[in-house]
Amino acid sequence: MIQKKIMLFLFFGVGLNAQGGTAATQLASIDPTAGGSIDSAGSYYLGYPIAGDVTINASEVTLDLNGQVVSGEISISGSLENVTITNGIAQNVTVNDGCNNVTFSRLTLASSTSSPGISAVGTPLPITNLTIEHVSTQSVMGDACSLVSCQNILIADTICTDSVNGIVIDTCSDGQIVRCYMSNNTLDGVNVSASNRITFMECISALNGTNGFSLNPMFFTRTDDIVFFNCIADGNTTHGFFGEDALTGLLLDNCLAQNNGTNDEDAGYFVGLGLNVEVQECIAFNNKTGFSSSGGVGPATSNYAYKNDINYTPGFFEVSPTDTDAQFWRNITDT
Repeated sequence: MIQKKIMLFLFFGVGLNAQGGTAATQLASIDPTAGGSIDSAGSYYLGYPIAGDVTINASEVTLDLNGQVVSGEISISGSLENVTITNGIAQNVTVNDGCNNVTFSRLTLASSTSSPGISAVGTPLPITNLTIEHVSTQSVMGDACSLVSCQNILIADTICTDSVNGIVIDTCSDGQIVRCYMSNNTLDGVNVSASNRITFMECISALNGTNGFSLNPMFFTRTDDIVFFNCIADGNTTHGFFGEDALTGLLLDNCLAQNNGTNDEDAGYFVGLGLNVEVQECIAFNNKTGFSSSGGVGPATSNYAYKNDINYTPGFFEVSPTDTDAQFWRNITDT
């Protein structure tokens, strides 16, 4: 019996804790049947639902939806600073390029179009200091959360489900994704490309149509560029953790991959022709293949595979595994 310490956590519940606040002003300038814009700095709250779009055109704005529903999109115009949207329901939220210090919190988003539930596209000017926390989001025909050219990102306690992809991170840097849950997406739970210094902690990616966590190379230059710590990939159709060829700089630490794969080449952990890829104290259980690589990975320390159809492929480890019977093996280093 394998005994392995994997930190488990109770996932948050997204709540709508309605509160206007004495310092906030009720927003009365927006047509409840058509939507409108916020053009001046201030702290506002909604007193009624909005059947249209809301556009924020000023910096230094806090918009408390006060538990109300915005049936359209809430968008933040480009090059604004210090904008917060919180505490309600909307179809989707968008932040445009050049913005700094934007926060989305305690929102429920359900886009019925091809637009992402959360969209942050920092081109030509990057978006900096973006925080997404306690958000539940889905997009029927788009990605739940799509970030392009963003710097200094925090995504915490967020659910991304029933979309094309859960979280997409493209050409971003310096991010932390913490205690997030991605499930039942058509393609990947998480898809990262051309990005640096992104850390995933205590995230779960389950029951997605392709991979739980998918990494595409370009600009990964250090061993700790992409880090997965204490993450779980469960029941994904293809791979649990997947890194394409030419990936450089990846650490998998104390992760669990279970019940992943449909075909023999599908794996709990798959890395192509990788360099500077370190795998330590990870478990593969009941996958088609436990650990697999097309080109050699290392160092690998204290990893375990149990009851996979194929426990490992020889190219995955610099150090040969021990206990290589059909049901169980463990990988240790010579030191």
